[in-house]
Amino acid sequence: MKKTFELLLVSLFLINCAMAQESTEYATDTLHAISAKRDTFCFKYTFYPKDTLIYKVSSLDSILQGLEEPFFKEREEKLQVVCDSVDKKMNYYLHLELLESETKEWSSKEDTVRRNSSVWIGKQIYLVIDSLGNRLKERNSDTTHIASTLGGIFQPYLFFPLKENCKKIKQSWLIKTQDTLFENAYPPGSVDQTSLFRLKDTLNSGIDSSLLITFVKTAKGYYGLNNSEFNFIIDAKINSYGELILGLFEKIPKDYTATQELKMQMKYPDGKEIPIWQYTTIRYTILQLKRSQNEPDETINQIRR
Repeated sequence: MKKTFELLLVSLFLINCAMAQESTEYATDTLHAISAKRDTFCFKYTFYPKDTLIYKVSSLDSILQGLEEPFFKEREEKLQVVCDSVDKKMNYYLHLELLESETKEWSSKEDTVRRNSSVWIGKQIYLVIDSLGNRLKERNSDTTHIASTLGGIFQPYLFFPLKENCKKIKQSWLIKTQDTLFENAYPPGSVDQTSLFRLKDTLNSGIDSSLLITFVKTAKGYYGLNNSEFNFIIDAKINSYGELILGLFEKIPKDYTATQELKMQMKYPDGKEIPIWQYTTIRYTILQLKRSQNEPDETINQIRR
């Protein structure tokens, strides 16, 4: 059974690789001189206090609920990530905030509607992660209002566990994780996922060399809401393919593209169920990194003391 499941993951990985759209403007590996000397690369996330990262988030969603007409959403957003502090174990205390959102929605029967607002703008999300993306703590600063991103409860998210950090080019590794997605909704949804990663290649942008890490993922998602206004649960099945470009020098996500197929069942206490399908293509691209020249040395000295 385990072998069959792993073969299924590999098959899905190959299919997604073949169908994936071009997700980066980086030139594929020209670092042959480096690769000739070393075929194993180590990778991790590294942040320093006061690091401020601005990402452009571009996405396209197609959504079908029950027997209704499918509708489409195209979004352009800006996401800010700030490193508040780093502890002695090199755990990173981050907070995320959506700064801007422009949305275009349409269907075959409805005219295009444009919006430049979202209830998620200004929400402060706090994450504590280690250098491999494992989540240690999470919280939303606003626990009084029910809300979510325009991409939904299970939108592909930027900081996900890698688990392992030294691999040869073309080497794959399989991991299982459970994540709670505070950056997507409050109350948050959760995912129980199996991911097949691959260190696919090295890239050269002319400024900083990077690693291209790809993955195929299958997951089960859960979301529940029970109060005076709402009472339902959502069970989800998720299949996705992603490409992460991680800087070798700066050690931050520089570009991340994912395509996701999401099948959900919204279930009510009276037995009523509504099927929902959502197909998403999303891309996170680093626009700006503000990093003090002195912060790396100061952080290292503080940890040594």
